[in-house]
Amino acid sequence: WQLTAVKSGMLHRESRHVIAWTWSDEETQLTVFVNYSREKVVVRSDITAKDVTRVSDIMRGDVSLDEYISGSQMKLDAWQHVVIEQRKTN
Repeated sequence: WQLTAVKSGMLHRESRHVIAWTWSDEETQLTVFVNYSREKVVVRSDITAKDVTRVSDIMRGDVSLDEYISGSQMKLDAWQHVVIEQRKTN
C-alpha cells in the first residue's frame, strides 16, 4: 500500500481532512478516500473514469462513479469514504 497525495482547491479548505491510500497488484489498483471532517469537501483526483471497474461505499455497496467524480474533482460528504477499483494501464 501507499499513502496517496490528495490535492485540494483554494475554496475547499476542509479538503485537508481527506486522506487516501492505494493498494495495487499487477492488474488492479484500489484507492480508498476518507473525508474525516464534518464538512462536504471537493478534492482533485487523477482517476480516469474509463479505467474504473468498480466504486463502492461501505454503507451502500456498489455505487456510480458519477456520484463522486466530475471531471478531475471528487466530492465527498462529511465522514464519507469511497473505494475505487481501477484496471492498471501500461
